[in-house]
Amino acid sequence: MRKLVIFMALISLLACENSQEQQQKLRAEATEIHEEGLKKLQAGNLDDAISLFDEAIAKDKTFADPHTNKVEVYLNQSAYEKAIDEIDIVLKKAPQVAENWVLAGIFEEKKGNKEKAFEYYEKSILKFEDRIEKNKTEETSDEFEYANADDEIGILFSYILLEDFDRLDKAITDFEDKNPGSPIIESLLEFNKDVYMENLFADFESEK
Repeated sequence: MRKLVIFMALISLLACENSQEQQQKLRAEATEIHEEGLKKLQAGNLDDAISLFDEAIAKDKTFADPHTNKVEVYLNQSAYEKAIDEIDIVLKKAPQVAENWVLAGIFEEKKGNKEKAFEYYEKSILKFEDRIEKNKTEETSDEFEYANADDEIGILFSYILLEDFDRLDKAITDFEDKNPGSPIIESLLEFNKDVYMENLFADFESEK
């Protein structure tokens, strides 16, 4: 009986390894197609870019990057409903990416769903904090220092979107202590959310 259990465990392990190898193969093929799509996007061939992104997604349904770049295409085309659909997919496939929650929150706020938008902004803060914490386990370098600063700025921006000025003031003080003389401080202090939201995707209402 014990030999049978060991045999079955080995079979299960081999099946898992084969599945991982297959997934890695699909991701490599999808990545190659996706990179061709990026070239089309950079060249301004948006329809060809979308076709290649869709092909990459069909190859590897777990791949989030093509959806992210489809969002960029649809924003360029002011096709906001399509962009929102893609962002929803991105949140499911890449929930660890803080910036996705920020953009999804902005869309919700533009749609008038402020409560849901604020939930997304709060989620983005947690994801930025997770990324900062993860970087602490990595080898210290200028690259990680810059990445942490970018994530801290992301948190500050999310506080602004949340209109949480108590947490914002404390976070700005902490950021300024670590980054004295940083020009971003003045920009954040002068930032006007109402003007920003009004001008961002200014033709958004036309789709309703």
